[in-house]
Amino acid sequence: MASRVDRDALRRVPPRQRTLLALLITPVGLALLVGGVLVGLGTSALLARLAGLLVAGLALVLLGVAHGLFWSARQDRAEQLLDQAIRDTAGSCDSTGDCGSAVCGNSACAVKALPRR
Repeated sequence: MASRVDRDALRRVPPRQRTLLALLITPVGLALLVGGVLVGLGTSALLARLAGLLVAGLALVLLGVAHGLFWSARQDRAEQLLDQAIRDTAGSCDSTGDCGSAVCGNSACAVKALPRR
């Protein structure tokens, strides 16, 4: 249930905005990852190594969030294209539910109009 709520909340943000946010997060995550690895592996002090590797780990989480934003935006765009293709292929339906006129965008009616094999 919780994942469904999160998915619905994420879909309220348009795919274009999610993509732009991911494009902003990715370079920050990459810079933190490189910096964390360099500090973590390039110093001899134990505390500095630990801090550097902690920063690198958090950068990986940030990159994972960016990947998830890209993926969800891509999935939503694909779903929108599929919905549009169904509407275009099946045609529309009028107020009586008969598919074929050009006024209705009811996807349930459009699915009924799809050819069966």
